[in-house]
Amino acid sequence: MRTLKIGTTSEEVERILNMRHQTVSSRRTDLRKHGYTTYYFVDGVIQRRLNISGAPARIELATPLGKMVIRDNMRIRLGPDSPTKNYRGKGNTISEEVYRSRNWQECARLVLTVMCQYTP
Repeated sequence: MRTLKIGTTSEEVERILNMRHQTVSSRRTDLRKHGYTTYYFVDGVIQRRLNISGAPARIELATPLGKMVIRDNMRIRLGPDSPTKNYRGKGNTISEEVYRSRNWQECARLVLTVMCQYTP
């Protein structure tokens, strides 16, 4: 019997979307700070899962707001107070490469879509 995996780590989303760590991690931070995602808590403790290197990685879930945004195809609103706004495409060649093909709002939607698939 297969158990359902609850939540995602950044590494899992990176593998599913074939995105770079910097992009996924930044978008997850933006989404969490704006209420679209949250850490997965059990008895007040953030749950972790080992990543490929064996280090414990925090697990995150989509919030009801995040699930509604994807379900109803609403706009993700990451305003000027987004934690990563000053780093988007500013001198980081990896970011510049990514943002030529996708803007950060589209990346956030892709990341949130994957996270919703693993949120009960």
